[in-house]
Amino acid sequence: MPKVSVVIPVYNVEMYLDRCVQSVLNQTLADIEIILVDDQSPDKCPFLCDEYARKDSRVKVVHKQNGGLGLARNSGLDVATGEYVAFLDSDDYVEPETYQVAYERAVKDDLDACYFKHCRFFANGTRLVHKYEEETFMSKDAVLGLMLNVVGSTPDEKKQNPYHVSSCMAVFKRSTIENNHIRFVSERQIASEDVIFDLNFFPCASRIVLLPDVFYNYFVNEQSISRNYDEKKLDRFMKLLVEIPKYLSRYFPKEVWMEHFFGHLIKVFKIILRYESQASFGYWKRRSHLRKILSNSILDDLLKWKNIWRYPAREKVYLFCMKTKFVPFFIFIYHFRNGIN
Repeated sequence: MPKVSVVIPVYNVEMYLDRCVQSVLNQTLADIEIILVDDQSPDKCPFLCDEYARKDSRVKVVHKQNGGLGLARNSGLDVATGEYVAFLDSDDYVEPETYQVAYERAVKDDLDACYFKHCRFFANGTRLVHKYEEETFMSKDAVLGLMLNVVGSTPDEKKQNPYHVSSCMAVFKRSTIENNHIRFVSERQIASEDVIFDLNFFPCASRIVLLPDVFYNYFVNEQSISRNYDEKKLDRFMKLLVEIPKYLSRYFPKEVWMEHFFGHLIKVFKIILRYESQASFGYWKRRSHLRKILSNSILDDLLKWKNIWRYPAREKVYLFCMKTKFVPFFIFIYHFRNGIN
């Protein structure tokens, strides 16, 4: 049994694939399994995947009908045999010691998951790196508390996302995933497939560590699915916002989970309003779209919440403009000033 299985979905990334795969082949932890899931890629990636497998016995290739990122990860999980499993997007890459450090810590403390941090890098070479501290969650209650804060911040939090975790920035105990039948949803059905994975995984875990090490290099690709927006994505965002309360209500009373959910709700609507404000069509059409979005009933509980005053002044201005549907505010800050969050 390999120590870590690394699942890499592959689709239309011919330019970046070698950088990604080489970063895993060159890990200081040699006892790994690399699963390349070709999601019916239209470029040379299927051939390149087979070449990696021919040259290194640690590489497995799965060729499948195109179904998107979430289902490709599931196909990788179906054939993974490692003690732990990791996910890596094929336009990103990891530092050489990533899986050795994460695996050794996971085994030492018998962790269900060991997360690490990421930096963002751009095509022009710019890198955004932050400093972090280690955090540990060593009981089921502690992990459930982490889950709440991963969903969203309370109004009193200074940072909007105090716990930014991603399925690509961790090693997970495979038995925890398999024993609880955890899989990804399709991002073509619900936006942010990672969030649903988290909401399924955390309640099944009792020991998680967040390492301070910046091991994952996230490429800010303007062409990636996370950077594109259309009406279908708007619908997927709304489905996500309907699903999250269903999961949270299984483990917490509404008065506990609600304000964390509100934090996520605000974050998602900021994304939606930014995209709509920066759309290429004319002002009046953008204005109409924004007013329609701000009339969505999913905002009602937030905008009527008696504790909305607890948000800092900057957020209260934002929420006031949402409540009054004052759309020129959003068009100004996101379109003319190129967006602020």
